[in-house]
Amino acid sequence: MPLTVNLFLYGTLEFPRIFARVTGRSLRGEPAELAGFRRYAVVDGAYPGIVPETGATVAGTLVRGVSLRTLQRLDRYEGRRYLREAVQVQTGSAPAQAEVYVIRAGQRHILSNREWQPAHFARHHLAHYLHHLDADA
Repeated sequence: MPLTVNLFLYGTLEFPRIFARVTGRSLRGEPAELAGFRRYAVVDGAYPGIVPETGATVAGTLVRGVSLRTLQRLDRYEGRRYLREAVQVQTGSAPAQAEVYVIRAGQRHILSNREWQPAHFARHHLAHYLHHLDADA
């Protein structure tokens, strides 16, 4: 396994304060899209999950050079509901290989039928989410 990987973010980790609290590093990324997936809100939470879906595209952020230590922290944060998979994303300049957290096949029942909206999360859940992260630290 390489010493670093690219990681595609599409949800709560795109918020710089959340990313910093989870990983201990600042968020530096570039806009990217992941084709063949759709982002849905989780039924019992404010966060999203993605699943394969023909014809769909998820907008997100590509973070390059994520260390294995940071990946371990992210694996703990994402938990057992998610699986990290290798994908290809499209940036403004070129395609790039990356890893992304996808809802495990056996966990798809946790997703609602509505798409997750970052603006809604920021308005209604971000402050509580950050408080929860601080309490867990």
